[in-house]
Amino acid sequence: MKITQADINTFRKGDNSPLSDIYECFALELNFLCNRYLRDIDASQDAVMDVFHKLIDMSVEDRIKKLPENPEGFKLWLFSVTKNYCLDILKHIQVVKNFEISHQQELKMLPEVERHWDKELLNHVIEKLNPSEKAAFTLHQEGYSHQEIAEQLQISYNTVRNQVFSAKNKIKKYIGSTLIVIIILIPYL
Repeated sequence: MKITQADINTFRKGDNSPLSDIYECFALELNFLCNRYLRDIDASQDAVMDVFHKLIDMSVEDRIKKLPENPEGFKLWLFSVTKNYCLDILKHIQVVKNFEISHQQELKMLPEVERHWDKELLNHVIEKLNPSEKAAFTLHQEGYSHQEIAEQLQISYNTVRNQVFSAKNKIKKYIGSTLIVIIILIPYL
């Protein structure tokens, strides 16, 4: 499959319908690119989907300003954006690791009551998720891969990805403490 000038022009004008063709055309190569950086198949697939979620949310003004008009330029731009997204993920992971290392003593010294309260808050938020998100996120949190979750719940891989993505976003919105989000969610990215 090849992306045409018409596909790009349609997308630049605000119509998301060409994105499925664009995804099918580039997904495999983008997954390979992400895996070179992230060294994790699930994280790579998540990164590619995150990039496409950002494309969906991109305003028409940004599409016109940022997106190249020709197919080859668009491909180069898409690969550059994806690479930069992977580098941002790696930087974020390193920031979290540095934080955990530099604040190891403080984290150990958190009163047990606070840690219990944080866990209770997280459990409360997870209970508010819809049943399908809750099931997928709970298994994800236990360390199962998206493929294993899909097999256990007998749903598609993409459904699992979307449910876990949605659950993480809802949890981040409910929980105001960055520390909780860093400690609880980041190790599973």
